[in-house]
Amino acid sequence: ALAMDPAAKARVLEMAKANKVTLTDQEKAQLFKVARGQKGTEAEYQEFLKKAGVTDEIFKNEVYETGLAFKTSNMVLEQGLLPELVN
Repeated sequence: ALAMDPAAKARVLEMAKANKVTLTDQEKAQLFKVARGQKGTEAEYQEFLKKAGVTDEIFKNEVYETGLAFKTSNMVLEQGLLPELVN
């Protein structure tokens, strides 16, 4: 749902920045590998980019932002649940 709600995604990305949450190079590589793999062959990927009106760099950035938002959301959930589990 974050990908569909730019305002919610922006809020989570601000939380990531405030909490210094980042993606490792390994996380970025894995995210892109999975996202790119869903687009088929190189020709199909290029056609996807063309139809979407984005560059490879824009697509990668979107994938990374979504991954960072997911990682941050998990962190927030864990921080919220930890006190409940300890008590």
